[in-house]
Amino acid sequence: MIDFGKKDKVVVVLSGGIDSSVLLHALFDAGKQVTLFHGYYNKPSSQHELAFAKWASQNFRLPLEVVDLSGITSMQIGYVDPIQIASDEADMKAEELNNENAISGFHTLISVASYFAQITGNEAVALGLIFEQASRRPDLINALNLFEQFLGKLNPLAAPPIILAPFVTMPKKDVIKLGAKLNVPFDRTWSCSAAIKSSKHCGVCAQCTERKQGFIDAGVADVTDYSA
Repeated sequence: MIDFGKKDKVVVVLSGGIDSSVLLHALFDAGKQVTLFHGYYNKPSSQHELAFAKWASQNFRLPLEVVDLSGITSMQIGYVDPIQIASDEADMKAEELNNENAISGFHTLISVASYFAQITGNEAVALGLIFEQASRRPDLINALNLFEQFLGKLNPLAAPPIILAPFVTMPKKDVIKLGAKLNVPFDRTWSCSAAIKSSKHCGVCAQCTERKQGFIDAGVADVTDYSA
């Protein structure tokens, strides 16, 4: 049993990928009052991710707030390696957070999602961070705790949202196993950073490789439609 805490009104940062989709299903199953938040970065994978986030919103009949964060992408151009921008610099994809030498823009997403939670009266922000993402940055959880404190100092008259990362000790295979138990439609999630003009995952990029291995390790059938 995963402990989601006592807060009932939760904003789920939904990228459209496996981890955040499993998180949505788990919180919904736990009876939480969920609002969905999606940051749109206008990267090669963004339209696919947004499409699946919208599908989840419609399927669960939950409100979805889509925030245009494409200015972050524009700012990165010329300063950040294009491969890293595509793979993604700020929306929790493993390539970025697993690279301890990268300058993470993850805090930009947390900041906007937390502000949204506060102005809408939500009590928590839930992130689909998993073990592989956090293991290379051992102080990540401490950073999230400090960010909560920062919000409390910045807006002392408003209760700061709790930042939840309930999967942070779970490897990808265990998240997929949980998703299978919750009947998550994995074919309605997106991981690929390379497919631009195709509705199929490319099957060879870092994210597709990680996705394939996750299903193998979990012993769960991979229903993803790959080009290769």
